[in-house]
Amino acid sequence: MDIYNQLSGAYGHALGVEIIFAATAGWGLETDAKRHEKLAQAMTGYVSEHPVFYTIKLLSGLGPRSA
Repeated sequence: MDIYNQLSGAYGHALGVEIIFAATAGWGLETDAKRHEKLAQAMTGYVSEHPVFYTIKLLSGLGPRSA
């Protein structure tokens, strides 16, 4: 609730909830991409084909990382 309260205070209820949903989806993608090579490849391909969308800022930070 603390995070929601901070986000809704700064951005309003609707955008605060949207940010939380986007972050949750991003976390899920990152976790799954670590386990599934095809998803990691799909994310990498999407990022390279759509470099200007805001979604890419999220996905590019979530892609496979070198150890």
